[in-house]
Parts: sequence; structure tokens; C-alpha cells
Amino acid sequence: MRALLILLVLTLTAAAQIHPSLPEPGTLDGLGVNIHFTQPQPGELEMIRAAGFRWVRMDFSWQGTEPEPGRYDFSKYDSLVAALEKAGLRAYFILDYGHPKFADAGDRQPFTSRAGTQEFRDAFAKWAVAAVGHFKGRGIVWELWKEPNIAGFWKPKPDVQQYIALAKTVAAALENAGLRGKSRTFPPGTKREAAGECLVGPATSLVDLPFLDACFAAGLLEVFDAISVHPYRQGAPESVAEEYRALRLLIRRHCAADALPLGTYDPSRPDPKRRIPILSGEWGYSSAWPSLGQNEAAREATQAKYLPRMFLTNIANDIPLSIWYDWRDDGDDAKEAEHRFGIVRRKTTGDAKQPFEPKPAFRAMKVMAEELKGMRFNKRLMISEFEHAMLFSSEDRGACLSAWSLDGESDGEIRPPLPYVPGLEDISTFQVPTPFGDAVGGLGDISRSEDSRNYPNSALYLRANPIPSRLALVGEWERLPLQTFVTIGTTVRIPFSVKNHT
Repeated sequence: MRALLILLVLTLTAAAQIHPSLPEPGTLDGLGVNIHFTQPQPGELEMIRAAGFRWVRMDFSWQGTEPEPGRYDFSKYDSLVAALEKAGLRAYFILDYGHPKFADAGDRQPFTSRAGTQEFRDAFAKWAVAAVGHFKGRGIVWELWKEPNIAGFWKPKPDVQQYIALAKTVAAALENAGLRGKSRTFPPGTKREAAGECLVGPATSLVDLPFLDACFAAGLLEVFDAISVHPYRQGAPESVAEEYRALRLLIRRHCAADALPLGTYDPSRPDPKRRIPILSGEWGYSSAWPSLGQNEAAREATQAKYLPRMFLTNIANDIPLSIWYDWRDDGDDAKEAEHRFGIVRRKTTGDAKQPFEPKPAFRAMKVMAEELKGMRFNKRLMISEFEHAMLFSSEDRGACLSAWSLDGESDGEIRPPLPYVPGLEDISTFQVPTPFGDAVGGLGDISRSEDSRNYPNSALYLRANPIPSRLALVGEWERLPLQTFVTIGTTVRIPFSVKNHT
């Protein structure tokens, strides 16, 4: 067998960038939350911003904005976008769903009884062009439909070919209207105007690889600027990593020229140098799920520990934009899952400075955002499959190590609130807040403190400025890609560099 030779070279190649409307991976600039309103309460958007969110996702209703064919009313969304921009937030809108004017009699939401017809596709695309064009240049991310792979949102049953046809019709209409660039490859420095408006999809429920495979095989990697999925689960968020990996491999298989049969090349295939990111377009945990705890207080505590771990896991997997579902609780029934996805309670407080009562997950979000503000993800320290430590750093704020241990139920082990990080035994320089913002003191205190029992499996933040020398050295190693693709029997060049931190 021929040996596989890997050369480490100290050079970097300029890679294409993702769509300029999307945030670059590795920061907290891509964290968002889902809402269900166009008229916020006084102080509400400011509260969302103060929690650390930078994006707000909301349904953009066809039925609600085209009262009769060809007449559009976007006034409610005009108000919402203006309010978002004033609060320093960006919009992520879902182009959904069908319209009763283009549905059979007796059809109900999402009005897809005639979704397989060209009449439906043309009417939807015409409306989408009007909507996207109305908000042109505002940096909005447009998601095409929501979860077309399940019957709840594509009745009477999902039809991937119908969705593919709709996506192609919409993309062609946007391009013909001058709302998208001719190419989906963005060289470094590409401006938003040249790239056009950002379109993402197919927003599948879960990471539905067969549905996604069919979409990619039909050419939708050339339609979308990013692939959005909704990777819900009731267990630990870290389990999503393998699903992201499978999806990255699937994208690569459909996208890369070298994935074609040996000796052939098809110039119509997408450029293998193009960056096609994965978005976590919707994902949350309901505090009504029995799997999260024995009572509502316990379930809310689990929701609070999962929220930062979900966002941090996404960042570690190069997900540039992640949307938490949901902002407010949607009802009063504590046993109804749909009523308990929020991180604030449903009723208003009457206080414009804090119009809704925070749940523990809100406070956990705010602590994470404050501790990692202005920092960029450097790398994950590989400790064990049960322990996570992510290094963030910035020139002015030093370093922050976000660390947590996974739940011990899987192997019966009881783990300390913070994993042991080899080489960082000298912990005197670190300060650690609790997940909910209470001062605890040094790392040694929380490792031994009785209070630490209140925060099992929660992400904690170890701050140090200046950075300890060993951690500084680790930080100077360049982080390698999540995957490296090779051909057996060839010389492989992996870009790698290290700086002298002294």
C-alpha cells in the first residue's frame, strides 16, 4: 500500500468568503432569537439586544402581505425592520407559507394543496420578488419556507420535488429582478451589493440527509447562499456535531469537482472553492419536555444550561448564524411544549426597562454574551468526549476559556463542574462567574465550593488577562479545518502556522 504523505506548510491560501450578509464564523455576532410579532412591546427589542442577541427571526407571511393578487402591504414589516435597526438588531425573515387564493377549497395553513402547480410557484415567486425588493440593501437573510420535509408545513405530505421546483423558480425570479448576483462564489472583499440579497434554505426539520441529498442533487447548492437546518433534540446539544459533519461531507460530495469520476470534470458543477456554510436556523428546548427534568423548575434549569452549550457547540462547528427558538413563552399551559420554548415569560411586567420576566435561560444567555463579548473562537481543547473547553481570545480582553462537563448519566460518572485542563494547573489568574452572573471568585473556589453543585454541566467562563503563558502558546497554534479531504496516494498540503507568542 502506498503511504499517504502529509506535508505541513507555513502558507495560507485565500479562500472565498461566505455571502457578505452573513456573519463570519467564530464570533457571537451570529446569535439570534425567534419572535412571533411585528409590534414589539416598549423596551422589548432593547431587552433582546441586552441579552446578547444580534439577529431576530420572524415569519414573513405571504397571506398577510398580499391581501389580493398583485397588491402588497408590507407596512407591519416596515415598522418591525425600522425598530430592529434602531435597536441594533438584524432581520432573518422566513418567506412562508402558501396563500388561500392559490389553494383548493377547504385547504388550510400552510395552503400547499396546489404547491405542485406552476401557477402557485409563479405567484409565490412574484410575491417574494416584491418582498425582497422592498427591503433591498438592508442585509436581511431570507429563508425559503420552514420545514418543508414534514407534513405539518407541507400538506398533505412532504414532496421534495415540489420544494425543489419552488426554490428554483424563486431564485430565478430574484436573479431576473436584479436582486441576486450571477455567481454564488464570493471572492474576498465582495460587497453586499455585488452579491445581492441572501437566500437560504431548505430549513429542514432536523438534519434530514435524504431530503437534503435530493435538494443538492437537483442543484440547490447553486440556489442557496447557505444551508439551513433545524437540529432539534431533547438530549445534550453536543450530539449535533456528528450530524453537522455528515452534512458537511454531503455538501462536499455534491459541490467538489474532484468528487466526480476520475479523469472527468464538469464545469457546470459548483466551484469547489466556494464556501457553503451551514446555518442553525431554528433550535430550542421546551421547559415542558419531561425529559428535561422532574418539575418545571428543574426543566427551566436544564433549558438554561443547554442554551449556551447549544450556541457554543454551533460556534465550534463553524456555524456562522444560530437562531434560538423562542423568545417569549407562547401560552400558559405548563404541560404544552409549544408554550414553553421561551426564555422570558409571556406576561408583560409594565416596566419598559425589562418588559418581560427573565427565565434562567435568559440570564445564562446574558452571562455568556458578556463574558465572550468582542472575542473570537480560537480553538477547542481536546480533553475527552465528556469534557469540553473552548478558547476565546481578543487583543484587548485577553482570553476566556468556556468549559463544561457533559451529563454523567451516559456512563454513570459524576464529574466536577469544570473539566481538568492539562497544563493549566496554575489557576490563580482566572476569575469565574456562575452561569447566572453571581460572583464566585477564583477557579479554585468554584471547583471546591458547595455552590458549584448548583451548576452541574453548565458552561462556565474562565477569564484571564494577561493570558497564562501556556494558554497563550496554545492560542497561537492555527486551528486546522474541521475536515481535510485527500486522495489516497497523493501528496497533501495542509495550511498550518504558529506564531512565537514571546
